[in-house]
Amino acid sequence: MPARPLALTPDQADTAYELWRTGQAYTDIAEQFKVAPNTVRRYVLEKHTKSEEAKYFHEHLPELIEQKAVEVLHFIDSDSIERASLQQRATTFAILTDKMRLLRGESTANIAVNESIMIINKRARDARLTTIQADNSQAPTKE
Repeated sequence: MPARPLALTPDQADTAYELWRTGQAYTDIAEQFKVAPNTVRRYVLEKHTKSEEAKYFHEHLPELIEQKAVEVLHFIDSDSIERASLQQRATTFAILTDKMRLLRGESTANIAVNESIMIINKRARDARLTTIQADNSQAPTKE
């Protein structure tokens, strides 16, 4: 059996929801779109429910992620390390921690890693410079 066609387009459903939020009655909104008041009510309730769920998750996501990070941390034991690499478990924990910190508005910068990268880059530059200087000192001079 084919799906029933939508009574309201997604744009119309959004408009109906916004009209309802401003205090308009289902019957008034239904007249504008030439649909039954129950149709408007169904769309509004669906959108309102999704909006409330999204608001809840937005407000509680840092705590939910923190709980998962702690679960992962507790899951790292000898048996789990035998089944999965430590790198896989550590990566999972790090990702969840980063997400938690981002959602709390905290920095995810790892100063030690950034400093290490800067040291490695400096050493690579110094090595290239040393190689260039050695090549120049060994080059035959033109007389």
